[in-house]
Amino acid sequence: MVSGYPVGLPVCRSSNRVRTFLRRGCPEPMLPPVPEGQLLILRLGIASSETQPDYSVSFSWSRLGSTPTADRRCHGDSALRAFLNEVGIPPDLVDAAIMALRTSTEHRILHVYLTPEWLSQLGLNAT
Repeated sequence: MVSGYPVGLPVCRSSNRVRTFLRRGCPEPMLPPVPEGQLLILRLGIASSETQPDYSVSFSWSRLGSTPTADRRCHGDSALRAFLNEVGIPPDLVDAAIMALRTSTEHRILHVYLTPEWLSQLGLNAT
């Protein structure tokens, strides 16, 4: 959680993200219930001095039998970083993911909260 908010649940008030609601007399925003999920990032090749790695990012709900969503492809670290920032992943978790993917072919970011509408906007349509 960042500043009291779960990962992936930006406190923007745009129409495609989860909105926050304030209770009377309560300084903390109340968030509507959103199921927890996770992002799975796969490195699809080995980068060389002349090429950048390709990544596949998919989302799945954290419930038994949940299948991953359609994947989003990112070419290179900067594209992956931009996408994870768009999702609302905190910078320290983005850095950790990119570092981990230099030596591993997969990395998971747990405790991600995205609405079905936001998944659609990201190209990760919910299943």
